[in-house]
Amino acid sequence: MELTVLGTDGAFPRAGGACSGYLLRHDGFSLVIDLGTGALANLQRHVGYDRIDAVVLSHEHPDHCVDVYPLFVARQFHEERLAPLPLFAPPGAFDRLARLAGTESGDDFRAAFRVTEVEPGSGFGTGPFRIATRPMPHLVPNLGM
Repeated sequence: MELTVLGTDGAFPRAGGACSGYLLRHDGFSLVIDLGTGALANLQRHVGYDRIDAVVLSHEHPDHCVDVYPLFVARQFHEERLAPLPLFAPPGAFDRLARLAGTESGDDFRAAFRVTEVEPGSGFGTGPFRIATRPMPHLVPNLGM
């Protein structure tokens, strides 16, 4: 198993930095945990946006998820049609993120992902990973993993 830190900055990235993002790889499976501002650029140093197998979002704050939108754009303009990307998030987090896409591209945005809402305190699996979650003290529902 290999963990790559894509970004650890807080509410905004410092110069040359990125907000929360992690790449976890095992048995050829690439799992992205959080995609805060700048994390997608760093991710592509390690794996192509078209080679991601799943995304997990800890919560809906932009410094943990806003780069899902540029990921959507990159996948939309990929030369071959890509299958919907599995995305796991706390209830309501994806809906809030989808509003960034606006009304014109909102349906395309939703169709680009296979969303599974995960209740904090429950578990789920994707690829070779089994993930247990716990609610953490924060301003919005979140998945401590």
